[in-house]
Amino acid sequence: MWTMASIVEKRGKKATTYMLRWRENGVQENATFPTRETAEVWKALLDANGQSMAAAQRAVDNANISGPTVVQLLHKHVDLLTGVGGDQLGRYKRAINHHFVGTPLGRMPVAAVAHEDVILWVKGMQAKPGRVNGTTMRAKTLANHHGFLSAAFTTAELLGYRKGNPCKGIKLPKEVSGGDQMRFMTKEEFRALDEALDPHFRPFFNFLVDTGLRFGEATALLAEDFEIDAPVPVVRVNKAWKEDESGAYYVGTPKTKRSWRSVPLAPSTAEAVRPLVEAAGHGLVFTLKRGGPMRSGATYNRAWEPAWKKLEEAADEAKRTGEPFTPIRRARIHDLRHTHASWMIEGGMDLFQLSYRLGHQSTLTTDGRYAHLMPSSRQSGAAIAAAALAR
Repeated sequence: MWTMASIVEKRGKKATTYMLRWRENGVQENATFPTRETAEVWKALLDANGQSMAAAQRAVDNANISGPTVVQLLHKHVDLLTGVGGDQLGRYKRAINHHFVGTPLGRMPVAAVAHEDVILWVKGMQAKPGRVNGTTMRAKTLANHHGFLSAAFTTAELLGYRKGNPCKGIKLPKEVSGGDQMRFMTKEEFRALDEALDPHFRPFFNFLVDTGLRFGEATALLAEDFEIDAPVPVVRVNKAWKEDESGAYYVGTPKTKRSWRSVPLAPSTAEAVRPLVEAAGHGLVFTLKRGGPMRSGATYNRAWEPAWKKLEEAADEAKRTGEPFTPIRRARIHDLRHTHASWMIEGGMDLFQLSYRLGHQSTLTTDGRYAHLMPSSRQSGAAIAAAALAR
């Protein structure tokens, strides 16, 4: 975040002037004005435009340009979208409020936006904090927001608001750590986590790692979605929890067309979930302790976070007493899906089968995410290569 501009009063023998000081690109800049009122106007312009005098000057020039602002365009673009679910519309509207409302770009007239204005916005987005403490916004998240903005400018062209798309040609940052953003747990690590979990939630998290279902898919399952006693037990995935534009939850269709699927269950998984299916009647199979749907926030706070804290406390105690203990790096709930994929590949499942099992829209998604995978897979790959290349 930039430092606010400041005004210094300079009293001379003949007149008093007002020096405006600001830092632009790490360099101290200043400009002198004859009145405090004029200095205050330019101070406000600099503070509103990232301490860029060029951007502040454009803001003055743009004041005479008519037409909708970027924020108004984004809302118009969302209103014109077809074939988009309420949950996605809600995400778009939250993105507008979080990343465009109140920003220099958001206030600009659509017709006045230049390529460099979008670049300044991208740089500002890069500096925003990420979900994990001490991190910044992920490159993938930024790319999603940039894509949304670019699509809106395409709409602006179609509606005759302007010519050209200022988002085109911008080189976006790439993930520094690539696939390692995903966390693949070993069976030993998951076993330790399982032992630290509240017993009520163990079947649910075991089911996630056994099937690879998305959180919203698994928590929407009803007893009728299971065929426990079939020759090959399966669970049918045909719905998932969604959020509408107001943030209210509802049961809707799965994420993609290929998300509609039947996932074969291992016999051990089928037997582990049988008591819950039989007890559910016509209701949800997985619920909170007092009943009711499992929401991500409540599940994290009541089950996931306490288990990790328990593991960390055990590690601290072992460190204090000198007992042997292997610390486990934290994982997200969604990482159980990645872990499932890694275990399946390690067990010999090909990417086509895995793609169907996970409900990916394309096998390219599966290949891009999981082709590298577990350390043990790398080791076996090295052994195969060594054997194949032996002379």
